[in-house]
Amino acid sequence: MHRESLETMAAMLDKYATDASTKTVLDIGAFDVNGTYRQLCESRGFVYTGADLEAGPNVDRVMDGTWCDEQFDAVVSGQTLEHCENPFDLMGQICGHAKKLVIVIAPWFQPLHRYPIDCWRFMPDGMERLIRHTGWVPIEVGMDHRDTFGVAIPPKS
Repeated sequence: MHRESLETMAAMLDKYATDASTKTVLDIGAFDVNGTYRQLCESRGFVYTGADLEAGPNVDRVMDGTWCDEQFDAVVSGQTLEHCENPFDLMGQICGHAKKLVIVIAPWFQPLHRYPIDCWRFMPDGMERLIRHTGWVPIEVGMDHRDTFGVAIPPKS
């Protein structure tokens, strides 16, 4: 996890996760390869749960389908979307576990880094379409010198 991803996530949490009723955060793709969002979330008072496909460092829950109905106030995911085979499916899972807020960060400029695969790079238009495909509403989409980020809220009933 590079420094800019941590800074972007911190800024988005500080901007959008300020509602006192936002207490729980699920991090999808939380396996600690070279850093995590755990400290960012816990230092802001959130109850953090790290989830990934395999057990390992920083993984509290293995995404094996047995907890698919569980929801969290916010779901974050960073430096993960590029490693999945189908980003539309993963974005659907991310939004499916969120009650109020989704924050996703993925690279648009990053060298090849297979862990275990490296399939995608994302531009702001692509991030917005991934979010809209789920039915959620993007409220901010942008990019910095390495990453694209998207912040979304559920559709109004």
